[in-house]
Amino acid sequence: MVTIAFILIFTLLTSLIGFFDIFYLHKSINEFFYSVLSLEFGTRKWWVFSGLFIGLCYSVITDFKRFRKKKGVTEGT
Repeated sequence: MVTIAFILIFTLLTSLIGFFDIFYLHKSINEFFYSVLSLEFGTRKWWVFSGLFIGLCYSVITDFKRFRKKKGVTEGT
């Protein structure tokens, strides 16, 4: 459930940024995806993508731990 919430929030925030870029800055959809989702050398976008990757890994691990706890599997086995 945590992973679904993470992906949902990421999608909604990206859509909101896209809405402003497309309608207010008069960019095309291709320009929006290129500017937001591309890694460019010399910028610090890799910090954002690494944070997103770490957050996604953490949410998957949290969901896995909750699933194991719900099924009754203990840490010792």
